[in-house]
Amino acid sequence: MTDEHFELFLRDVPLTTAGPACTQQHLDTYRGVLPNPLLSYWQEYGFSGFGDGIVWLTDPLEWQATTTLITAGITHRPLGTDATYIPILRTAFGEVWFWTPGFGKSLVVAPVNATAVCTGLSRPNDLSLQSIFAMGSPSRYDFKPLGFPDGVFTRVLAQCGKLDFDQVYHFNPSVIHDEDSVDIGTAEVADIHPWLAEVKDSVGEWPTAYI
Repeated sequence: MTDEHFELFLRDVPLTTAGPACTQQHLDTYRGVLPNPLLSYWQEYGFSGFGDGIVWLTDPLEWQATTTLITAGITHRPLGTDATYIPILRTAFGEVWFWTPGFGKSLVVAPVNATAVCTGLSRPNDLSLQSIFAMGSPSRYDFKPLGFPDGVFTRVLAQCGKLDFDQVYHFNPSVIHDEDSVDIGTAEVADIHPWLAEVKDSVGEWPTAYI
């Protein structure tokens, strides 16, 4: 069952692409580990895409191997080197938002920029999780490279079509730094897990910032 916070999320990024369903295994594994509101969202919407697929609820069971791979080597100052990271959201361009039990939103990995941003302040409560969704918007989830202050999602969607739950948009090259230009014409669809593995292998350890 959704709440007023998720209703705000749906107002700006409505459900558009049904994904895999939440199973009893998900509930048994993550009850008491993740906030109850998130489990409720899973029960109602599964691991679906919203806003024409600009953002997706993320299945942490499906993502276990990829999570281990892309968080390897990250030292989170408050949490250390062996923190538990559970993916809760990801964007069409591969940015992944992580929750750490007992801490709250802890990490955002943005492979297209080859960066990881750690959250320094612990907020492990339900309201902190709900606010992540309440503040969601297409602008927040879009990719905004040099020369595209309003983002590129609409253009890439028109060129490449909608994503499935296990796909991502990427460019050539896959990693685009702040000062780099991007050729929208190179946009393609890739399977997200192999793509993330390739980017992580090419980058090595993510440059890490704190907020």
